[in-house]
Amino acid sequence: MDFDFSNAFEGKRLTKMTRASVQKNGRLNFPPEAARQMNLSLDESLLICPMGEKDLAVTLVGKDDPRGFVLKKTGPYFYVPFKSLMNECGIDFVNQTVVYDIIELNEKHEGRPVFKFNRRIIRHDASAETTDGASAAEEGEAQ
Repeated sequence: MDFDFSNAFEGKRLTKMTRASVQKNGRLNFPPEAARQMNLSLDESLLICPMGEKDLAVTLVGKDDPRGFVLKKTGPYFYVPFKSLMNECGIDFVNQTVVYDIIELNEKHEGRPVFKFNRRIIRHDASAETTDGASAAEEGEAQ
């Protein structure tokens, strides 16, 4: 037999997936579950870079890092201003819903975990295609 359990997948890390969504006001909003998964705090910022054509790689950096998107909080929700980035990338976040599935990678940047933000676009027209090829109606049924 050809297997080695010392190389087993990390179930705890790989089964924990949360979401962040871009609000109509341009904020990237993190619900409490996502904030816990990422260990978000007001003392930190998000360092964000492109990962492929549509996804993002994200890690935490100090609040004073000039490259970071400074975290803010309203009630239990963390957010970062994201409108300028969405506009620069040509993503219409007003007429469609932009969601990022957050997956912790088995990578570190300066000792901190790196997260993959897998972008999904849900168009408001139920017959329109989403970025993963499923119709928006099918997307809603799957959730």
